[in-house]
Amino acid sequence: MPTARLERIVHTLAGTTFGLYLLHFPLPNFIATITPGPPDGAPHKVLVFVLALSVGIGLARLIEPRKVALKGKLRAVFSREPQGTVLPRANTERP
Repeated sequence: MPTARLERIVHTLAGTTFGLYLLHFPLPNFIATITPGPPDGAPHKVLVFVLALSVGIGLARLIEPRKVALKGKLRAVFSREPQGTVLPRANTERP
């Protein structure tokens, strides 16, 4: 049986998955661009990885709580039909 501390760590990391997915490509590219040093060197690659992961987890913690509210707003916007628009009915009869 996992301890409460381990459960909290797993829950926290699981709560960052959407934010990490959202940032996993642009964040390392940005950090690699602004980090000094030769980009093919091992220290540069390790630094970019550590910084990208740290910043990504931090930003993901800000993004995750807002995800549900944003989903609701997007669904409300995209589920509305414009006023006065009559959509044609699908022809369900088969010849």
